[in-house]
Amino acid sequence: MRKKHIRDYQHVSWDWNGTLLDDAAFCTECLNEVITGQGKPPIDLHRYQEIYTFPASAVYTALGLPSDEVSYKKSSIAYMSAYEKNRSQCQLHKDALSVLESIHAARIPQSIFSAYPQESLEAVVAEYGVGKFFQTLHGNDNIYSNDKAHRARSHFEGLSVPFDEILYFGDTIHDAEIAQSLGIDCILIAKGHQARHRLEGQSAKVVDGYDEVLEML
Repeated sequence: MRKKHIRDYQHVSWDWNGTLLDDAAFCTECLNEVITGQGKPPIDLHRYQEIYTFPASAVYTALGLPSDEVSYKKSSIAYMSAYEKNRSQCQLHKDALSVLESIHAARIPQSIFSAYPQESLEAVVAEYGVGKFFQTLHGNDNIYSNDKAHRARSHFEGLSVPFDEILYFGDTIHDAEIAQSLGIDCILIAKGHQARHRLEGQSAKVVDGYDEVLEML
């Protein structure tokens, strides 16, 4: 981070899944529905955080599932069906709401930039009662969790804020790479979809939880 405090930025943008929403364990369960249905053994959260990556098709490849387009789309549909059916069992990460409230109180605009489908993103943000914190929600136009890089410049340029005045929160190497490519500061939450040791060494600050983020405010 180039700036000492979060309040020194003009805009804070967020990833959703794994970053604000604590859903990695739930995603592991959903993935297990897909892979056990194809004759593969289930995995635990630790294994999930070791193999999760973008694009999501690489996750299925790592688990020995067919990687052709038809098979991947079939697996993605099954996964998303399992996720959407029970997504309400997830909660925001501990202290995440306090961070959103503090940034909002400081009158710093916030947004979400996510790989989650746009319609689902809008619905779930409303369900968790946090829509008031965000001036814009930028989700995906499909369910396949392809990389976010091709949409990143559009999102961040649309904020009408200099890139060096934006702080982006994520939980994956991909988030850090996107931020670095645009010259945007990034903080990675190590309780999301990738293990901490994978996040370390990126051009981003890594924190274990939002209690650490509160100290930066």
